[in-house]
Amino acid sequence: MITINLLPWREAERQRRKAQFVRVLIGSAVLAGLMVYAGHYFLGLELENQQARNQFIQERLQVMDENIREIETLRSERAELIERMQVIQQLQGDRPIIVHVFDEIARVMPDEVYFTSLQSQGNTLRIVGMSRTTTQISQLMRNFESSDWFTNPVLGSVTSQGSGATAANRFQLTVTRTRPDAEEGEG
Repeated sequence: MITINLLPWREAERQRRKAQFVRVLIGSAVLAGLMVYAGHYFLGLELENQQARNQFIQERLQVMDENIREIETLRSERAELIERMQVIQQLQGDRPIIVHVFDEIARVMPDEVYFTSLQSQGNTLRIVGMSRTTTQISQLMRNFESSDWFTNPVLGSVTSQGSGATAANRFQLTVTRTRPDAEEGEG
């Protein structure tokens, strides 16, 4: 015999499909929510990692900046020390020069010429002195010119003082001090 189903099968099928659609929709929504949460969680972890890396880099940059400042300080201190050492070496090297200068002054002085004042500024000597005659002053200038330790004698002025046996000539002379070894090194 043939069985006829008089129940509303289309309505039941529609209900079944509707329930299946709702299950699929809810499953999809849950899956999408899980995916969004997982993406948010993953991006949060990546953001934390990047911030940690950035913080590490910032700390290293601060350390490097401190090191750079320390290096610059050390370089400036080194330059100051080198400059001081050079000054000390120059002073130690120039120490015997004054002895040579006075020795050479004694050699170039003609008889009856004496100095009343001797000033040194750098390599320039300013001399004020007395002489009996102007020829002695000329001789003094020639002696300075032929000296290894002096060059460029320039006579500033000559004035006569007194008369007769006490007559004297007061003179002002400028001369440049040199080092004999410096001239040999240049030539």
